[in-house]
Amino acid sequence: MDYFPSSSAGTSSSVENSQKPSERLSGSSVLWAHLLRKDVLASPAKTDLPLPPLAPVNKSATSTRILLLDTQAHLQKFGQAVDDLTSKVEGAKHEIVTVKTLFKQDREVLMNDIVDRLNRSQLEIQKSISKPAQASKLEDFQKNLELRLESMDQRLNAIQMVNFHFISFYTA
Repeated sequence: MDYFPSSSAGTSSSVENSQKPSERLSGSSVLWAHLLRKDVLASPAKTDLPLPPLAPVNKSATSTRILLLDTQAHLQKFGQAVDDLTSKVEGAKHEIVTVKTLFKQDREVLMNDIVDRLNRSQLEIQKSISKPAQASKLEDFQKNLELRLESMDQRLNAIQMVNFHFISFYTA
């Protein structure tokens, strides 16, 4: 009962010819017989319409088409990457301009603060010193020194005149 009669096997006659009805069929031969019988039973009646070929007719055109589609997919990915990169670069430029503006404003505020503090310090120093106590004594000392320098100049002039007359008297 494990073998198939030739009337129901169709194309499996080669399997039946090699085995006797009393012998048991192996598992793989039973499977092949079953598959071959199903192919024969499942195949439709022969029609006038030819079946399309399983392999492409023009292999080079198919390869070119596949390469073009693959290239297009890669170009689309590349275009998206370029768009993302461009948007990120524009964002970075905007952030740099913002940071530059903030830094400039912060620097101006800092400089104004320093100038204000220096002016306040200078005013406080001028208030506390106003006119130093030594200023009048220093002015008196300066006048006294100027008078002494003038008298020294007059004495030097007198000595030079005497020296000039003395030299001219003996040389003449």
